[in-house]
Amino acid sequence: MDVRPPLPALLSAAFVAFTIEADNEAERLVAHRTTSFGASGERGSVWLTSLAMWWNCLRALAAAGEPLTVAELHARTRMETNLDGMRRWGYITIDGVGRVKRGVEQRPRPKPSSTLALSRRGEAAAALWQPIPAEIERCWRERFGAEAVGRCAQR
Repeated sequence: MDVRPPLPALLSAAFVAFTIEADNEAERLVAHRTTSFGASGERGSVWLTSLAMWWNCLRALAAAGEPLTVAELHARTRMETNLDGMRRWGYITIDGVGRVKRGVEQRPRPKPSSTLALSRRGEAAAALWQPIPAEIERCWRERFGAEAVGRCAQR
């Protein structure tokens, strides 16, 4: 008896595998911090981000080539993102506010009209992330075969 998982389960497994590979590649390439212990980046390095943050925020801001409002970002990505996290982690500014010292932080409260811009670190991370999804797909074509990956992409 051939019991196959339902299509949503198979798609979820493929998406998780793709995300893990993309996140691992970004982690390998980006000088970053995840804790105070053993961080690969120097003090002031960005906090490590993921494919989700690239897809929901960095990608659209980089493609725009200029600051966007929160409403414009949401219209382009069709989803919300953790904007305050992206600011705290050093990737964006919200209404001109980026990273600030602990204890004296005056957090901006993003509104639909708030202006979002990539920081210098955000621009570097966006440039680094941009080719990663295509690179993972290329690796999958080698690993699983171009015909198998192409057949899945056509469905």
